[in-house]
Amino acid sequence: GLFYKALEMIASPKIPLPPFLSELKTPLAGGIEIGGIVNIVSASSLGKSSIINQAVIYWLKHCPYKMCVFSLEDNGGSYVIKLASNIIGKKLMSIEDDNERYQILKENEQKVLPYLVDENGNSKFVMLEEASTSIEDIERAILQAIKVHGCSIFVIDTLTNVILSKSIEEQAEFMLMEERLRRLYNVTFINLSHTRKLGNNEVMTPSDDMVKGASQIVGTATMNIILTRDKMSDDPIERNTTNISITKNRSTGITGNNLAKIYYDNSSHTLFSYDYASENDFFANGVPSRVDESLSTIVYDEIDNDDAEVVDIPF
Repeated sequence: GLFYKALEMIASPKIPLPPFLSELKTPLAGGIEIGGIVNIVSASSLGKSSIINQAVIYWLKHCPYKMCVFSLEDNGGSYVIKLASNIIGKKLMSIEDDNERYQILKENEQKVLPYLVDENGNSKFVMLEEASTSIEDIERAILQAIKVHGCSIFVIDTLTNVILSKSIEEQAEFMLMEERLRRLYNVTFINLSHTRKLGNNEVMTPSDDMVKGASQIVGTATMNIILTRDKMSDDPIERNTTNISITKNRSTGITGNNLAKIYYDNSSHTLFSYDYASENDFFANGVPSRVDESLSTIVYDEIDNDDAEVVDIPF
């Protein structure tokens, strides 16, 4: 009966929060509920892809659900390079020498592979590389990922690129497709979206009104997360600190501006919770020589921080 369906649903494990999002544990009651639509929204080039990539790395080892990544920006090879950069702790594509880039990735093969394949050699996630943005084609690919590969989490990077060229009616149709599939198959969609361009007189206060596209994008979602960062700040700490606001939260009902902060440390190419970075004196370039996995996504045996420079978060 309905009561037993409720028991089954309430017993479903949540999607765990990676350590750099630990400040969201209270508003999200420990994690993200499976079976929802989560919009992660920010201005262009603010760093949301870096944030979701580090979350994906954590989920590949610590999440009970299989993921499917749909990216219009990356193919399978370029996406794995981005993941490997986080795992290794070096921005591979910023290295000028072609052979050096290759050698670093090859030397770290045994560090990277456990995130990509299981002990039987099967891929831990599915990558959708189809160029088509037809709603029918995307739905067909999603259904195949659900039924054939057993995927329960779908990361769409970015939703804006997928549907913004479509009419308002088609954008609404896409969101209704996500709503239908999440209800039928208890899957979660994580949509990366852009904010609309603000006029000179508009205040950058996080709100659902900031989201680019049809109103159904925020209306259909079970959770809207807004990221803001002053990437032009003269203060290097502020320039590398992302504020997280939750403007809609059907799960726990807890919303608010600046509920959590993330700090990007350039020397290790890694995101940390702001509290952890502050407690460990990151702002004085005091990165520890070893970061415990319970506090960060990745264990680093050694981090050379002698000439660390704080820079903007890469998109």
